[in-house]
Amino acid sequence: MLGKLRKRYLRRAIERKSRSIKGNTDGIEIVPGSSGVAPDYHRYEGANAITVVAGANAHLSPADLETHIGLIRSAGILLTQLEIPLETVEYWLPLRFESESPWCWIQPRTPVVRVTLECVDWLTPNETEACFLLGCAPGELFKEALNDAASALLALGSRNVILKLGERGCYVALSDGTRQLSPAYSVHAVDTTAAGDAFNGALAVALLNGQDPLSSVSWASAVAALFVLDLALNRRCQRL
Repeated sequence: MLGKLRKRYLRRAIERKSRSIKGNTDGIEIVPGSSGVAPDYHRYEGANAITVVAGANAHLSPADLETHIGLIRSAGILLTQLEIPLETVEYWLPLRFESESPWCWIQPRTPVVRVTLECVDWLTPNETEACFLLGCAPGELFKEALNDAASALLALGSRNVILKLGERGCYVALSDGTRQLSPAYSVHAVDTTAAGDAFNGALAVALLNGQDPLSSVSWASAVAALFVLDLALNRRCQRL
């Protein structure tokens, strides 16, 4: 895990949680300034919206990646998002090829150049993020538009695309031509906070364990479904 925080107690909290899952927090650095905030606004039926202010993570630089180059190269999958500077994410690209690690990408909320997406193996946007990448107004992607949207995202360079559709499931578009709507698990959502993060983490674990892509998506959907049931289950599912 790589990142920056201002408060030492936050790092200690992350370390305590990571210990139980054998996580490595050596790449988390304490720096001056704000740790950043992510206010979570809850809407109807457990849905949420998050506003991100990166704070300390905005200072994660290519030099930090070089400092932890051994940790990066030891990874089976490099999972990143765009709450850190785009230049830092782009610097990872040659490192990704040196380590021969699959690459997962989440939360594409800033301009992304084609050369960047051509180095991405798994692009996993939600509907709002997909619309952002495609240059269209944010909104629900209707069933008849899913294949065109996924194909357009593939054309931007990513090898595989998984469109996260919330309670409607995921639309999977693979480089081998596979196109399939993977249904969501039917649950009563209480709080959808971190469901997307849970999905991406579970997807990475499943792929590393040798599951095929469609089985991996189903497993990731199951983990995300458990996350939205209630806050207590959310905390327990972090150990899955």
